[in-house]
Amino acid sequence: MRRYIHLVLLIVVVTSVLSSGNCTDNSTEIMRSEAGDLINLSQEIFSTSSSNMPIKLSDEMRKSAADLSLLVVGKSLELEKNLSDAWEQKGFLLYSMKRYKEAIQCFDCVLDEDPIRQDIWMKKGNAMMEIDDYDGAIACFRMAISCCQVSEKMRVQGSNINEQKANAWLKMGNCYFNKADINSLNENDDNSRIFDYRADEDKAVSCYMEAIKAFRNSNSSQTNSLLLLDAWMGLGNTYMALGRYDKAIFYYNLIISQFSASIYSPYIFDAWLNQGISELKKADTLKGEKKDKALLRAEICFARSAEISKPDWRSHFGQWIALHSLSKEQEASAAFDKAVELKGGTRLPSLKSLLDFIRSLSARFAGVLGYVS
Repeated sequence: MRRYIHLVLLIVVVTSVLSSGNCTDNSTEIMRSEAGDLINLSQEIFSTSSSNMPIKLSDEMRKSAADLSLLVVGKSLELEKNLSDAWEQKGFLLYSMKRYKEAIQCFDCVLDEDPIRQDIWMKKGNAMMEIDDYDGAIACFRMAISCCQVSEKMRVQGSNINEQKANAWLKMGNCYFNKADINSLNENDDNSRIFDYRADEDKAVSCYMEAIKAFRNSNSSQTNSLLLLDAWMGLGNTYMALGRYDKAIFYYNLIISQFSASIYSPYIFDAWLNQGISELKKADTLKGEKKDKALLRAEICFARSAEISKPDWRSHFGQWIALHSLSKEQEASAAFDKAVELKGGTRLPSLKSLLDFIRSLSARFAGVLGYVS
């Protein structure tokens, strides 16, 4: 608590010094020596994952702290342009404020000083993903992997290089997956686009496989488990998009069978939901008894997804499609009514928008179905 009281007082002092415009040498040195603590505080305040704050802060207070930190960093950079740490902190703050293009410029300043900063290449790549510059992001993640390879040759201690590589490969897979999504939207306009997005999907598969390989070579931890989950989810989603439904179902089943703890429930929900969609899409390619069995499996998957998560209209809507296709009209009607109730009475998506796999911008939560506008 004393630390926070000290830093709150520091905020007042720094604000007074900067707003006055009369920075003496002594006050400037004090400000510079304490700026790191102030920036660290703003990171904790601005981060929604922070659980150490002794008081609950409003969004307005978080924004004020971030703005003040930017002011402090800016003053530090006025005094000394080549403060790599300050550029990094400024980039972090701008990223947190969703000012991605400005954040990228800050990360570039860090990389000008130290081009083998793997973590900065990752941050820059993440920022580029946020502005849909997937080619630029892929280039950043490739550089991050190259930095890992340099670290391996130099036998750098104190970091899990394979975990870093797994994360970079995973993000690169997500980029190719999202590129394929953009190109597939206009596939009917240009036959070359069909080749482009299929090629990107194949590259996504390769990247996810590399991520799993790197994971296998890393030390076991919860973080790594999440990387593995993301890679499996990415593979399931990509194989579904490629029409290889059995492969997609295989990876969704891996998630369901190997991760049962409650902290993984968002993944389990997505896995059951997307497996249900895969079974529906697979049923479209089958006839007779095989088609009915796929529809039954789809209905079971949607029912299980409803058990995992809080009530979600998508689970019941998927059940309605499967049951309606099986001519189980009474059960189908009940599922449809439940979907309408949970959706809040607004318009439900069309059948086509459910059956067409909707790629998301995140491999982790890719179970989002399309809406009718």
